[in-house]
Amino acid sequence: MFQIIISTIYFFTPGMLGNAFMPFREKIFGEMKHPIDFEIKVRERRLFGENKTFEGLVMAMLFALFVGLIQYLIRDVPFFKTHSIIDYSTSAIFWIAPVQGFAAVLGDALKSSLKRQVGVKPGKPFLFVDQTDFVFTNILFSYFLYPVDPVYYLAILIIYPLLHIVSNIIGYLIGVKEEWI
Repeated sequence: MFQIIISTIYFFTPGMLGNAFMPFREKIFGEMKHPIDFEIKVRERRLFGENKTFEGLVMAMLFALFVGLIQYLIRDVPFFKTHSIIDYSTSAIFWIAPVQGFAAVLGDALKSSLKRQVGVKPGKPFLFVDQTDFVFTNILFSYFLYPVDPVYYLAILIIYPLLHIVSNIIGYLIGVKEEWI
């Protein structure tokens, strides 16, 4: 069981960290914001909103690629080799990692669209959906582009919501999040 948990987290790390680093786009791009929804409205509400930007997409994909590069460089370290569910010695990681970053942004954007359509304000919690937006899109992309044993898909559905809640609580306690969940 421990092997499955560690291997699952390791495989999905580029997407998870790409997702986590989207908000840091302001540090690199400043106030520059180019919304990925091109300000399109559905039922008089923005499709994804002003916070879903091409700059955030670039940040997520680049940071996921950076994580993939680290995974490539440490591929022969026994601990990581034991917990790898894909072959990190090939160039595949250099497209798998950015695709995970893209899938994270897509999941986040789809969640934002759903939140807008049902009237949940930006930044406010949307239980279950907030904890799984990244997961479903990453599973979908992985399944079609680089399938792994389904046990890892099931494991991430359990693990990620727990990690998400713990990270939100920590963020709330240190003052970087307004809501704890």
